[in-house]
Amino acid sequence: MKKVLMTMIAFVFAFALTSCNVDSHKRVFDKVQIGYEVGDSIDHVTQDITLPTTTIVKGATLEWVSSNPEVISNTGVVTRPVDADVEVTLTLKVTINEVVKEKEYILTVIALEEEVNTYEVTFDSNGGSTVEAVTVEEGSTVTKPADPTKE
Repeated sequence: MKKVLMTMIAFVFAFALTSCNVDSHKRVFDKVQIGYEVGDSIDHVTQDITLPTTTIVKGATLEWVSSNPEVISNTGVVTRPVDADVEVTLTLKVTINEVVKEKEYILTVIALEEEVNTYEVTFDSNGGSTVEAVTVEEGSTVTKPADPTKE
């Protein structure tokens, strides 16, 4: 009888500890929020993000793991791609009493817009009628304007 009672107490204690961990993990996941700069969100990341590393749950440790550390590091540093937008999965690993639970966040990092240099081309009509200036992109050619007139 004593063995049965001790086994039941151990079972109840183990169940309570496991339940507590589940509730604690849920509390952490409910409270943790990724910090975004103004104009950014989970669907539109252009600047570094803030990844919380502490929580109010005593004894919990938080670790972030990026599926693409070249675009978003494990610490939230963002390096925008040039070619196209990139989806990055950030995994939050929460450890409480040696029990690890994970939650994933999928963020879209917006590609940099390719900078194109433009130039304004002006024409000297040497006292003739005005020839309007044109703006051209670097590497492009200028179409010959109409000839100016002069009395």
